[in-house]
Amino acid sequence: MNNKLENMYTRIIKESFWDYNFSIKELEIICNGDDFRSKKFIFDKILKNSTDVLSDIKIFTKKDRIDLLKDFKVPKFNYDFINRRFKILKRLILKENVEILELSWIK
Repeated sequence: MNNKLENMYTRIIKESFWDYNFSIKELEIICNGDDFRSKKFIFDKILKNSTDVLSDIKIFTKKDRIDLLKDFKVPKFNYDFINRRFKILKRLILKENVEILELSWIK
């Protein structure tokens, strides 16, 4: 693993998994494995906590990113913040036309 990728995994653990005891290797195994439920857990934590969500979800394959986005349900807790992030990702990755009021021009 190169330094840039290792630094990204370290930051992801620090920002999104501060309340867990994950190693870089464990995250890497989950992200490259077949357990979609575990991937959903990792994706969920990154979407909610990362300071660089768009870069951090690149630890998943493109297909997994698409599947994880399509499967994601915005929780009620902290809804506005998470929903905005979710919509931005849907727009950038899935190319869906979503309305993000905070990012639209005033008419």
